[in-house]
Amino acid sequence: MRTLRLTADRIIDGTGAPAIAPEGGVAVLVEDGRIVACGPAATVPDPAHARRRDLPGATILPGLIDQHVHLGLGRPDDGSHMAQMAGRTDDEVVTWGVGSAERMLRSGVTTVFDCGSRGTTGMRIRDAVRAGLGLGPRILASGRPITPKGGHCWAWGGEATTEAEVRALAARLLDEEGADGLKLMATGGYATSTTDPRLPAYPLEVMAAAADEAHRRGRVITAHAHAPEGMRRASVAGIDTIQHASMIGPSFGWEFDEAVARTIAANGTRCAMTMMQTIRDLRESGTVVDWRAAKPGDPIGPAPWMQDARRLLDCGVTLVTGTDMTL
Repeated sequence: MRTLRLTADRIIDGTGAPAIAPEGGVAVLVEDGRIVACGPAATVPDPAHARRRDLPGATILPGLIDQHVHLGLGRPDDGSHMAQMAGRTDDEVVTWGVGSAERMLRSGVTTVFDCGSRGTTGMRIRDAVRAGLGLGPRILASGRPITPKGGHCWAWGGEATTEAEVRALAARLLDEEGADGLKLMATGGYATSTTDPRLPAYPLEVMAAAADEAHRRGRVITAHAHAPEGMRRASVAGIDTIQHASMIGPSFGWEFDEAVARTIAANGTRCAMTMMQTIRDLRESGTVVDWRAAKPGDPIGPAPWMQDARRLLDCGVTLVTGTDMTL
């Protein structure tokens, strides 16, 4: 039996309870990769055979979950990550992705959803990590995002326009290519010049068909959506999670739609705001953002996005963490 005992100043247990920070510190006991005890150090067994790691001043908390990453996408200094992927072979994308997975794990992220990749590279990255060929978090992968012909990320190989085409692609991804869930483009996206993020990408019935294919197999489906109408259709169609949820209006500014937000809340659809990518880019460039200054009509960016998240919460929408990033 492999036993590890960690000590630190405090523990956040993930239940929503306040941090535990008793006099004398805290401890966690792990046996064969499973936590068997945690709490005040005086209450946690201290086996003689255990390896020990003392972390004075630190906080122990559960592994983080990031449900929107692109492990194989890369992040070159010039910001042209899509172009960089286009210039790589699938084998190079997989190699990059396995390295990115290790960086995710070392940053404290223990579960990720690879939310769109070229061809089968996302599943290949997942399988390489599962096979022990590299360190990484628990990886779930959607494979090629489902998108209309010429739609957002069409070059990744997931074009399907009609209801029949969408059903066929969804079945192939889940039954043959090994996807853990589906990703659908409900609006256009900024990184694909042939699309418009302000406009829905699919009719409601086509989105509902994709959701049906996923749910009949006990799988989840998520949707990229910037515009309020695309968000509404995704929620009504039964899609589980909306990525970005940025409420982009006709002028490319933030145009919050409370009716759409309340529809999303009523349907139990979760939203992942994916603000971190823009935040990191701005911080690394030295730009200072006033988080309190956002108002409807502002060009989309971290400040409006933060206010968007607050308004969604106020309407009863459940928010989950997704960064749209890799490391």
